[in-house]
Amino acid sequence: MLFLCDICSRFDLYKRCIPSIADTYAWVLMNKHFHFLVRIKDENEIGLLPRLLVNDKQKKRETFNPEKISNKGRKPLPSRQFSHLFNAYSKWFNRAYKRTGSLFEKGFKRKEVGDENYLKHLVYYTHYNPIHHGVSDNYGDYP
Repeated sequence: MLFLCDICSRFDLYKRCIPSIADTYAWVLMNKHFHFLVRIKDENEIGLLPRLLVNDKQKKRETFNPEKISNKGRKPLPSRQFSHLFNAYSKWFNRAYKRTGSLFEKGFKRKEVGDENYLKHLVYYTHYNPIHHGVSDNYGDYP
């Protein structure tokens, strides 16, 4: 069982993995599931991954500096970034709760948003989720 406080405390994983490849329009973290409404950026909007520097056998990320990017830089793939997010969270959760095995029952679902009305509906649906599941009476009160 996922606990909301654990997911919120690990939301920094999301901030590290997703903003480079997607814009987040709405999100909700529930006890047993979550929703992220994102727009995957066009390839020309996705920057290169920062190069890794090895210093005293410890990997450190270099601060992004466009002048220091070499031709060897590579762009993050959206599917890989989401994979990093889910894998990192699963590893953290399993260590924290001394458990092993798969954390998620199913793979995540992706749906293409075809028009503005559907986008508006999904923003509403995402924010209304805590009310729908009886966790909150007002979406503004839910963290």
